[in-house]
Amino acid sequence: AIALLCGGAVVALNIFGSASLMLTGVYSGVVMLYVLMVYAIRCQWAEALGVAFMIFGYLVQVGLAPKCGDDAYADCFRACPLPAPYFNHNALFHWLFAVGLAILALAMNADPETSTTEPYTPMAQMAAVAEGARRAPTKDKPCLMCC
Repeated sequence: AIALLCGGAVVALNIFGSASLMLTGVYSGVVMLYVLMVYAIRCQWAEALGVAFMIFGYLVQVGLAPKCGDDAYADCFRACPLPAPYFNHNALFHWLFAVGLAILALAMNADPETSTTEPYTPMAQMAAVAEGARRAPTKDKPCLMCC
């Protein structure tokens, strides 16, 4: 609920206030870090890898912006390690984000979170989690959750 309220506040600020790409990026980064930690704690390593690719894309875009972005236009992108302006930090960000999103989608499709054999109800979900029936750590599967 808090994430939804914060997301709504970011959207409202961008619509009614001054648009801030930095604010949107920071909020997205915090959400991605949270999702990465949830997948890591639950030992869903393929999903965590996909989210890590997306976070790495954010870091590449922010890290290479001074050398490959608008500020580097004056010296013809000489300091940029990428073949700018044809493939710059923004293109690399989108490529890494797309690869991460594809990994996440494939992992979630291969091992879905919900069961299609029985209908989803919040009480049944809470009972399954309480009993440890869902994604419980096993001896042969290392996990960050202690049990």
